[in-house]
Amino acid sequence: MVESSELETGGELWDNLSAAGIDWNNLRDTVGYLERALSYHNEGEYDLAIADHSRVIALNPSFVVAYRGRGLSYFENGEYDLAVADFSHAITLNPGDADAYNCRGNAYSVKGDYDLAIADFNRATTLNPSYAIAYCNRGFAYHYKREYDLAIADFSQAIALNPGYAVAYYCRGNAYYVKGEYDLAIADYSRSIILNPDDTLA
Repeated sequence: MVESSELETGGELWDNLSAAGIDWNNLRDTVGYLERALSYHNEGEYDLAIADHSRVIALNPSFVVAYRGRGLSYFENGEYDLAVADFSHAITLNPGDADAYNCRGNAYSVKGDYDLAIADFNRATTLNPSYAIAYCNRGFAYHYKREYDLAIADFSQAIALNPGYAVAYYCRGNAYYVKGEYDLAIADYSRSIILNPDDTLA
């Protein structure tokens, strides 16, 4: 279980276009393909989203957001090696992209490469110390490595940054459970249910 970053909304796309030095002759096509890729991704049509992100990259090969967006669609499509490749390219283009490190860390986690995942989450939280999702994702990686105290510390940090983070409470509860600290586990599961009563995980 990993927490994914989200694709940009329409307004955020415009901000990223301005920052990326997009070839304005390609602006209309770029925006059209990006918006359609976002819509396809949100509808679960990942192959179509990948195709549109690829068109954006063909038009603007240095556009970080398109690589990260295509990587997310590859990730959701279960194509983890391709996701890693795209997130790595995004990082090469912008080494300060905390989201790209978080996304690549997620892909490494699902591949079982937990040490590589933790290294990426370390970088993401260094770049953005308020990145609650990255702390939670590092907690998952520590949990999978059976380093439960480190996992609990990360889930607790995620909760400190975002007290309404139901997933972090649920995951901390799991770590407490495997440590045999059942009262703490029950408290966290209960908090997760209060925050998100429709979530079937807890």
